[in-house]
Amino acid sequence: NPYSTIVFSGTHDIILNSPLNLTAAGTLIDSLGQLVTVRLSTTPTTDGNVFKISAEDVILRGLAIHGSSLGYANIWVTGASTKNVLLESNRIGVDLNGNCASPVSSDGIYVDATGTPGPGEHLVTINQNLINCIVLGDGIEIYGADGVLVQENESSGNLLAGLRIEGANQTRVFGNRIGTDNAGNALPNGTGIVVGNAV
Repeated sequence: NPYSTIVFSGTHDIILNSPLNLTAAGTLIDSLGQLVTVRLSTTPTTDGNVFKISAEDVILRGLAIHGSSLGYANIWVTGASTKNVLLESNRIGVDLNGNCASPVSSDGIYVDATGTPGPGEHLVTINQNLINCIVLGDGIEIYGADGVLVQENESSGNLLAGLRIEGANQTRVFGNRIGTDNAGNALPNGTGIVVGNAV
């Protein structure tokens, strides 16, 4: 239902038998300060994203999200009316202990939504997430999505790029650590930021 709220308490390991498709506007899933994992089943293997978001005003906060299948991102934000999405303080590609847990994911976060944000809004805000161990792709990929804000994330240990921006205009990027730890030491990954056909 639109504008539904799910708030967790305590520790939970949620194993999905199919991807979660968030299509209702205003969905809030919040486990900030708790220990909550949401992942796809690997026995048997489940194909797809962990989360597919195609609605406005959606918030995912404080989750450990991993296990998308080959060719998919852990979080996919898409749709012609999708806007004002907040992805905040999540651990993507790793479990709650920091261990790599997305061995075949193509991206940590993939954004190709084309909605029109209102005044003071962004299409998607990607804020203070830890994205690691995306060994077949990019930490964050923004493709043809205008008006995305990427701030204060840590993205490392990815095969290709920590952040890839392709054909996406008015993308704001600041305060991120890409390919380094808190002390500024280089971590294994490919290119830091790739920008193509964007302003």
